[in-house]
Amino acid sequence: MTRNIFFCPTTKLALSKADDALLQLFNGGIEAGNIRNQAGQLVKNTQEELLINLEAQIAYSVHIGIPQLLPQLAVSLAQLNQGNTVD
Repeated sequence: MTRNIFFCPTTKLALSKADDALLQLFNGGIEAGNIRNQAGQLVKNTQEELLINLEAQIAYSVHIGIPQLLPQLAVSLAQLNQGNTVD
């Protein structure tokens, strides 16, 4: 049985590792200059790993293997949908 060991500090919901497709989409948003953290700062560095909570639509970066679980560093995944249209 797999247990979650990381939880969102704001919502207290479990976090899981983002899959490669979401990570690629997230990094594309960073490269386009469209991703800001909760403090309003532009995220400038692409990510090798993210911890996410899909229910809350929140992502946290993992830097050198250390999860950055500070609320001000969280990123809303809703930013990934801005500007995308479905035909």
